[in-house]
Amino acid sequence: MKKKFTLFVLAVIFSFTVKSQIILDQGDVAQPLTQFIQYHDTMPNILIQPGSPGANQTWDFSLLQHHTTDSLIFTNSQWTPYGSSFTNSNLCMMKVGTDTNYSYLKTDADSMVMVGQAAKFMGSANPIVVKMNPSSKLVDFPSTYQSSFTSNSQFKVVVYYGQVVGSFTVDSIKVKETMTTTSTFDAWGNLTTNLGTYNCLRAKVKQVTNDSIWAQILGNWVDMTATYGGLDSSKRYSWWAKDIGFVLAELDVDPVTDSVLGGKYLAVQPAPGSVMEFSAAGNVTIYPNPSSDFISINSVNSIQTIEVVDALGKIVKSQNFNNKSGIINIADLDKGIYIIRIKGEDGTALSVKKLIVQ
Repeated sequence: MKKKFTLFVLAVIFSFTVKSQIILDQGDVAQPLTQFIQYHDTMPNILIQPGSPGANQTWDFSLLQHHTTDSLIFTNSQWTPYGSSFTNSNLCMMKVGTDTNYSYLKTDADSMVMVGQAAKFMGSANPIVVKMNPSSKLVDFPSTYQSSFTSNSQFKVVVYYGQVVGSFTVDSIKVKETMTTTSTFDAWGNLTTNLGTYNCLRAKVKQVTNDSIWAQILGNWVDMTATYGGLDSSKRYSWWAKDIGFVLAELDVDPVTDSVLGGKYLAVQPAPGSVMEFSAAGNVTIYPNPSSDFISINSVNSIQTIEVVDALGKIVKSQNFNNKSGIINIADLDKGIYIIRIKGEDGTALSVKKLIVQ
């Protein structure tokens, strides 16, 4: 009898542990050098539904299909080409593709917010730096069931356009967007995807944007808001799990009817050690790589400083060059993956490279 009672108690404890509401904190945000592969389902099966709010929910998204793919890399903001424009950001999410988009984030013990982006905007030839003021809150910390917040954000941007609209040439476009985000963790339970079953919190996120748009025609700014701007709204449900680092799954829905418009989900377990390399000005070479003692660095531009950064973002070695080439002794570094950050004469990043110490 005692044995049966003990087994019953253990079963109750086990079931509570497997399915109980979680608490999200800053530790559940991806660290630099983490890559996520996210699949998109543009026409989800009718069985894929957000379900009801409340406790002890069950969601089965194993029927989500793969139509398109996003490669998302989280890295240190200052390792990216536009990091110097976002000194208040300590994390960057790069959406890598034909054109790489950069979302600059700030994370701390209280929240994660987006402070700006660098992306091609309205057909621009190169990425445009867009700063958000106020910033856009993405999640509060700590968050648990029924946690909620409302965030008001705004950005302004002017983009060269240079195209004929009607009978006039539009020189530039000016946009001001204000956005109100309301987020509530309205449910918790078990979510099943192709990766397995996870104990999750579900966030219901509503956004209302108001775009004001002006076109510069013959040297004058003409208000085009009535034609091209105005109010818009969106709604999505996002599922967060502990120790993943990113949203596990997401459904975009009609803001009025909740009809599912599309789905996103992580396709594979996060991959640490991912580095998006770049050279902002000319070729930079590092040889040998991997290495265990010395590396030689050569650039077509003059190098002022070279920094070696570990996977936690700590500068473990810094050396002034004031030349186009030089040698760094790395024999004292532990084995692992590092970032070589190369700065030019004005202090801006010339290049970011991955270094493997073996």
